[in-house]
Amino acid sequence: MRSFKKIYGSRRNMSEQDYEKSRNTFVIEGMLATTIGNLSMGVFLAGYVLYLGGSQEFSGLLLTIPMYTSIVQIFTPIIYEKQVSRKAIVAILAPVHRIMLGLMAFIPLIFQDTTTRLTVLFALYAVSFVILQLTNPAAINWIMSLVPDEGRGKYYGRRDSFMLATSTFFSISMGFVLDFFKQTSPGTGFFIIYLLVLVFAILNFYFLSKIKEPRVQIRYYKDAYTGRKIPAGANFKQIFIVPFLDEKFRKIIGMASLWQFSVMIAIAYFAIYQVNVADGNHGNFCTCLGKICGSKKLVCHATHCNHAAIPLSCLLVFYFSLRHLSRSFHVYFRWGLLVWH
Repeated sequence: MRSFKKIYGSRRNMSEQDYEKSRNTFVIEGMLATTIGNLSMGVFLAGYVLYLGGSQEFSGLLLTIPMYTSIVQIFTPIIYEKQVSRKAIVAILAPVHRIMLGLMAFIPLIFQDTTTRLTVLFALYAVSFVILQLTNPAAINWIMSLVPDEGRGKYYGRRDSFMLATSTFFSISMGFVLDFFKQTSPGTGFFIIYLLVLVFAILNFYFLSKIKEPRVQIRYYKDAYTGRKIPAGANFKQIFIVPFLDEKFRKIIGMASLWQFSVMIAIAYFAIYQVNVADGNHGNFCTCLGKICGSKKLVCHATHCNHAAIPLSCLLVFYFSLRHLSRSFHVYFRWGLLVWH
């Protein structure tokens, strides 16, 4: 029990060396986590579903699970706002989520029936993302507690750059692996990918366990009726009413809601489109997507996350997206009609 508290408990006093080492370890953890996400979602998952015998409709439903399960995050303050240490929950549950994604490699080896395969795949994927959504808010706060306010832009830019470079490299590499085994043994390609996800998940657990956590300061507010001090976020009023009284929060949540609504409509069908309709191999698609998505992060890194870089980077992404859309509009249109019918 003492050794568990020593590894997963929070620290009252942390040296600057502890902070620096933990921040650097979080960079490595992020590189592993982002690579796992890229290899187990999107175009790779859509291709895996088709290999297991699933339909495009099932693939689309599966790909929207991360969005649907995010509703779980609303209730996480009830758990975390009362805890002085959140590391144990994050460091254990987050790797469990990623290990469950890696276990998808063994589905075709254990189950032969198509319906059973897809049912197990759906269950693993859904439960794993419910677990992830439970840990996400605490993980974000954990990182923020290690990075001083004046250095966050530079740190997040550097971390995102390393995460982008690593995930793009492995996405391209695994795309070529799939293409190599495509004609002879497609199952072998997917097995290698998800086995790599499993290995990275174990490494992710190791590095998360090495990161230290400063003791969390619990915030209290005084109840107007009883006069008792209650932890912030400990009831539904604090979760659903108090935040919306802040005008800045309402603006942010409005913009985020619009973004998430657009993503939910497009993300699943875009991955299916890549696998079923678009010309070119997995490697080429991953390369293009990495460049488009990476432009925003690289610009923010170069300017230390200056506010002016955000609209500029968004314009760059919008420009390349329009170019891609204009060149393949007729393909999108015909494929849309096909799905509609």
